Amino acid sequence: MKNILLLSEHYAPKISGTVAYVKQLLAVLPDDNLQLYFLCPVQGDVGEMKAFFDAEQKVTFLQLGVNQNEPPQYTAAERNVLCDFVKTELPTLTRKYNIDIVHLLYGFFLAEIVDTTFLGTNKIKSLFTVHNIPPEECSISWSGDLFWRKWKDDVRKLGVGWINRRRLKKQRFDTYIVPSEQVKQQVLSILPSSTVVVTPHGGAELITAPQKRGVVKGEKIKILTVGGVIPHKRQDWIPEIASFLKKEGLDFEWNIVGPKRNQNYAQYVAKQIEKKEVGAVVNLLGAVTPDQLKKIYVESQLYIQLSREEGFCMTVLDAVAYGLPVMATPVGAIPEMLEKVNGVLLDPYIENIKKVVLHYVTIHDNLYVSDAQLAAFKDEYNWTETANKLLKAYRS
Repeated sequence: MKNILLLSEHYAPKISGTVAYVKQLLAVLPDDNLQLYFLCPVQGDVGEMKAFFDAEQKVTFLQLGVNQNEPPQYTAAERNVLCDFVKTELPTLTRKYNIDIVHLLYGFFLAEIVDTTFLGTNKIKSLFTVHNIPPEECSISWSGDLFWRKWKDDVRKLGVGWINRRRLKKQRFDTYIVPSEQVKQQVLSILPSSTVVVTPHGGAELITAPQKRGVVKGEKIKILTVGGVIPHKRQDWIPEIASFLKKEGLDFEWNIVGPKRNQNYAQYVAKQIEKKEVGAVVNLLGAVTPDQLKKIYVESQLYIQLSREEGFCMTVLDAVAYGLPVMATPVGAIPEMLEKVNGVLLDPYIENIKKVVLHYVTIHDNLYVSDAQLAAFKDEYNWTETANKLLKAYRS
């Protein structure tokens, strides 16, 4: 029996890909050979921890109060409560629960203060899941923004990059878990001698595609892009690409779905739609309910992702799982995913993207995912397979 202490800076009620990663692993990791303890930041008396065993999940939640008056928003103050607790109480927790393995599922602030020297001295294995390395995926500004705001953000990101490289070097975990080959190379560029294991995310098995779909000759092409409306997703490129396709006589509709996480950027995207006169074919829908999102995926014929940065890219995984052909830029785990379904990798230059998209939607018969490809994709990109790879890392 292995006793494993899991840590994360984020958990419910926060909604994010990292929280989904934690929740899904808690659902599939437990077995007869493991006892899981999850130090979970919750609403409660600040700094006080209460143990709760969930018999259904087979996980002991070590509930640490970080906010007494309302559900955690995971502010800096709440994160400081968690970090201070781990810094002082980690030795006590490892002794009390006879911990064999400590796995940090998310968080660079925790990564800086988890004492890996203490863990190693006490023969406790340490792992850290690195989803990406900031300043990846944390841009506030974009190339079309006001000059001074773009300059200020570029300077900020230089500082963010330096700080997080320093945090990564502060402690040395036995194993680093990453979601893609891209993040593996980023970690190795900072920590060359480290053991880095790629365990792609799951979730494809949770989606049932009603039928094989793709671009059909003679029908309006329904294009979809999903993700928070933020600069690194590059939704601001869509109006210009759509304008080009419209001038070429293509009959299409392009839906952009996702919460407007950066209001200035969302307004800029909306202005670009108006400026390029594509409001009749491009819909900036914003956030939708899960049922609405499923309906949009099912009714779409083509998925396009234009991201500049990704650690993995769950929306591409979702699109493939729904049976959609995908065209996307080569970031995160997108190259590995698209290789399995003959997806189209887009050169990250807008002028080239315009021509490539037009070329492939004109060919038509090359844009679909076969039943065999979809089945193989779901076999690999599922949470049970993720857990199996993680268990191998625990045992190594």
